[in-house]
Amino acid sequence: MKKKKLKYLFFGFFFIGILIANLFGKEKLAQFGIFNNYYLQQFEYAQIDETDLFLYIVRERLPVLGFLVLFGMTEFWYPMHLLFVAWNGGAIGFLFVSALSNLGVKGILLVVLSLIPQYIFYVLMYLLLFELQGMQHGEAGNGFSGGKIKHKGKYLVGFGIILLFAVFGILTETYINPFLMKNIIKLF
Repeated sequence: MKKKKLKYLFFGFFFIGILIANLFGKEKLAQFGIFNNYYLQQFEYAQIDETDLFLYIVRERLPVLGFLVLFGMTEFWYPMHLLFVAWNGGAIGFLFVSALSNLGVKGILLVVLSLIPQYIFYVLMYLLLFELQGMQHGEAGNGFSGGKIKHKGKYLVGFGIILLFAVFGILTETYINPFLMKNIIKLF
């Protein structure tokens, strides 16, 4: 039931993000973000320092994961997930409108492709994290203190898989996505 609420929250804030972006107007959206012609031209010819990109992505992604894991051990785990999902839904809705406003219908395709393949791993990572934290609070109530030994093993394996998904997400975002984006941008 809690997962279902997250889905509704995501799409609700997705539409709120769309609404907010539309309130900004086309001129203002042209100044935002990466989905304008100037940025795409610069990106197409730019050399990417993979080490710097890797370090940047690690600095962006791991603190968010750490934050969710730490809050997941508290009684505030579910409200934190609600905030996380609401923010992401709104941001993606805003991004879609920005891309559509600046690039037309092909902008939507560009947004979707900019999320591949890394978000496959990030979404799987998030769903597993949410599931583990839900099990943790359903059984123990507050952290691992009340869990049985066999459940601790499940949690450790689960968190190992979460870290593996995070690593795959970061690696694909660093090494595969820029290559795909450069080739896709040539079509625009």
